[in-house]
Amino acid sequence: MLDNVIEVLRKLPANKVPSPNSLTNALLKGCREALVPMLSRIFTACLDIGYYPKLFKESITVVLRKC
Repeated sequence: MLDNVIEVLRKLPANKVPSPNSLTNALLKGCREALVPMLSRIFTACLDIGYYPKLFKESITVVLRKC
């Protein structure tokens, strides 16, 4: 699981708009060393007990029209 979390954080594009919680991808990438162990434990626990917080399922979709 650690390798998966590291890979996802490494691949985050730095120039994206912050998430609803105002965390930028640049911040997540910069704090990767501290975040990976904690995120890995959280995600593993969710898989083990079959509980997926509602926040994990939320997203914001923005439709951009081409001119």
